[in-house]
Amino acid sequence: YDLKMIAPKWLDEVVELKKSSGLPVIYLSMGSTGFLYRKILLSLINYSKRKRSLIIVGNTCAMMDSEKIATTGSEKVFLVDFAPAEKLLPLTDIMVTHGGRGSLFHALRRGVPIIGIPHQPEQEWNLRRIEKLNLGRLVSRLKFSEELLFEALDYLFENLDNYHYTALKYSNIIKNYDTEKIVTNTVKQILSEKL
Repeated sequence: YDLKMIAPKWLDEVVELKKSSGLPVIYLSMGSTGFLYRKILLSLINYSKRKRSLIIVGNTCAMMDSEKIATTGSEKVFLVDFAPAEKLLPLTDIMVTHGGRGSLFHALRRGVPIIGIPHQPEQEWNLRRIEKLNLGRLVSRLKFSEELLFEALDYLFENLDNYHYTALKYSNIIKNYDTEKIVTNTVKQILSEKL
């Protein structure tokens, strides 16, 4: 079966909560071994408590004690082993991510602005470009603090319409790519050159 086609049971709850409350959704996806994951998640929960209410959905990762975080008492935090981007991003207002190409591609394809906290140089390069194109904000991993994350979130929420507009322009470009055809033709070309 195709995992992209399966909607997890908790997704209905997120849809209903967003519909009934009008709260923004932040999708947290920091890769499978993001060592800042716990700190970022707790910061997002604190932001939700201090600044505005949020619905936070996050993929769990190997570097996190999910039981301790899951007992924060907030019914607006959904921590799951697998949050399918294809199903969640249409509900998402801002994605907080490590800046891997897959995460960025999914967010941009859906026109979702990004806050990026990179783990490695390639991700930092990706996120610098995201910031330069006005598609999101970069928060330094080395200088990470709750204050810096709050500033980035405040800035994106205050300018969300502009960021969504820019992200949707890039979404339209990406949707016009016929990646299957491009990959097929590239493989055929490489194979024909080798023969």
